[in-house]
Amino acid sequence: MGKSDTANDSIQMGQGWQEVQERKKDIEETINNLDDKLNLVLAKQEYEYLKGYNIYVKRKESELRKLIEKLNEKNSNNTLKDEKINNLEKTI
Repeated sequence: MGKSDTANDSIQMGQGWQEVQERKKDIEETINNLDDKLNLVLAKQEYEYLKGYNIYVKRKESELRKLIEKLNEKNSNNTLKDEKINNLEKTI
């Protein structure tokens, strides 16, 4: 092995190192792209979840209002009945 073999090895190692650096750069870009895509997917899922939750809450709120209205109607009838009973008791 002479000096030319050592020089050849150094050139090949330099080229190999350059290739390693290029692959590293490619991998980092791929990771960054995947990270960006994952963030987009998570943002979309969060938006859709909150949208669905909002719809659910509005439906439950509507149901609750209807139940409150029914309860108020029922209580108003009880009030009328109570008044009639009181009037009848007074007449007796």
